[in-house]
Amino acid sequence: MLRNINCGRAASAYVIVILFGSISCLKIVGVAVPTLADLRQPASLVCSYDTGQDDLYSVKWYKDDHEFYRYTPGHTPSVITFPLTGASVEKSEDGSCSKSQCGIKLGQLTPLASGAYTCEVSTEAPTFRTAFETKNMTVAALPLEKPRIEGLRSSYAIGELLEITCRTAPSAPPSIPKFFINDAEIEERYISRSVVTDDADMLISSARLKLGLSKGHFLGGALLRVRCSASVVTIPAISHSSYATAALADTQNLHNQKLEWSNTSSQLSSSTMLFSITALFSTAQLFIRFFIDTCR
Repeated sequence: MLRNINCGRAASAYVIVILFGSISCLKIVGVAVPTLADLRQPASLVCSYDTGQDDLYSVKWYKDDHEFYRYTPGHTPSVITFPLTGASVEKSEDGSCSKSQCGIKLGQLTPLASGAYTCEVSTEAPTFRTAFETKNMTVAALPLEKPRIEGLRSSYAIGELLEITCRTAPSAPPSIPKFFINDAEIEERYISRSVVTDDADMLISSARLKLGLSKGHFLGGALLRVRCSASVVTIPAISHSSYATAALADTQNLHNQKLEWSNTSSQLSSSTMLFSITALFSTAQLFIRFFIDTCR
């Protein structure tokens, strides 16, 4: 019985009828590469394979078609590494590759390490078979906290200027904060931006919003709902948001307070005037009495 005899271009040289047997071929069992790698910690890449009845010749790792790691068990040294842009291959003392698996760790990651990673496995003579598989990896440091909305008051009146800031947590590449009011994104012309670097060489983005408020900005005519959403520039699909609300100021109450103060001021002015007239009349009486006593 023949099973698994189609082993690629070298199979024609080994078409042998084997009863109750099988011919196994080289195949990649799986390649584990993180889709998103955090540059604050090493990234582990693992390639699993089955060489069948053949001996393993080499395992090679590529980034964007550039070889940076080679494992050749029959050579000395068995491991050779090459420069890798945006990362470095960490050394393994106990040996990370074997007949069925080859794992490596990439350290000192930067966003430049993002790309396509390929594991290529080859077998020894006389078959010289080769199999490979590719996975993509994006390197970044996502914010560990939601963005902060700063400067929002509890209430605003129509016509007032809304001045608030959205500040992101450290990330790399930088995060891009966006403002929304009642789920409607605010135009860029109302926003000013800045980016600073912290002590860990991570980037903190700030966006300042200055916007004159109209009646349409208040949900249901009473509530101002502000949202700040931030995502790393290279990974727009992953975002973090913070929400805050403010109420429409009670303009009628403010108007009544102004009227009350105006009435109080008027009453104070009348009382002051009456006091002044009374004091003047008393002074005149004293002057007349003094004049009459002097004439006597």
